[in-house]
Amino acid sequence: MMKKRYAVVGLGVRGLGMFLRPLLQDYTDVAEVVAVCDVNPKRMDAALKEVGREDIPRYTDFDKMLQEVPCDAVVITTVDRTHGELIV
Repeated sequence: MMKKRYAVVGLGVRGLGMFLRPLLQDYTDVAEVVAVCDVNPKRMDAALKEVGREDIPRYTDFDKMLQEVPCDAVVITTVDRTHGELIV
């Protein structure tokens, strides 16, 4: 089975705990995190350091990430009011 390639957008408490950490620790046989994106570079750095994966490409620009990194799915865990814009 081929791994699905995920990008995670928003690395606050929900993004880190509910999505990034499980994808990197519990689902490594079926999932690969190929990029992360957050408007706050320090939060992004801290999240990747916490999960021990500082090698994952980081973006502060959502559109640029989508243009540069092929992925099968994007996990959006930003503040609720931004979901619609990112999904469209």
